Amino acid sequence: TSPEDKAERTYAMALLVEAHLALGEAGKAISVLNQIRETAEAVGTNPLWACLKMTQGMVLAEEGTNEAARQHFEDAIDLFDKDDMRFDAARARIQLGRTLQKLKRHTAAFREAQAALKVLEDLGAQFEVKQASALLHDLSILGAQPAAAFEALTARETEVLLLVAMGKSNSEIAGELFLSIRTVERHISSIYQK
Repeated sequence: TSPEDKAERTYAMALLVEAHLALGEAGKAISVLNQIRETAEAVGTNPLWACLKMTQGMVLAEEGTNEAARQHFEDAIDLFDKDDMRFDAARARIQLGRTLQKLKRHTAAFREAQAALKVLEDLGAQFEVKQASALLHDLSILGAQPAAAFEALTARETEVLLLVAMGKSNSEIAGELFLSIRTVERHISSIYQK
């Protein structure tokens, strides 16, 4: 099977993971997730790694391992953003928002849902617009509003900024957030631009 065929099959398998989770079939979801992992390791492209991170996050969120799920969703967003996969990054932001809501980080969840909604409206993705809008509605009921100073920053950028404010070096931040130094530098550059 060619790498292109493996990649296309992986995106279909990611949908299958979502379907199994929706049906409460965690064991089947994990089995498919393992196949996605094998393909991502064999082919090794950013989109496949992002797909793997996204599906791993969904499985972890379903298991209630929310902090680990949060990290996987943030990594997926970073990887999708590298290849300008705006739709997929927005879907991951919705998942991240739901996970942050479970972690009682409502302001960060609100920010992620807002960012997802903007992209999805621009793309005309109505089904996903409804998901982002529903999350924003739920968060609004909880009184979540983005803090004005951090409104433009993503959840990951906010984490990086807080670690910078604590005096940590780029290398220390990379180690703590399990990112490459280059990714940390990209986040810091984005923070300065915003």
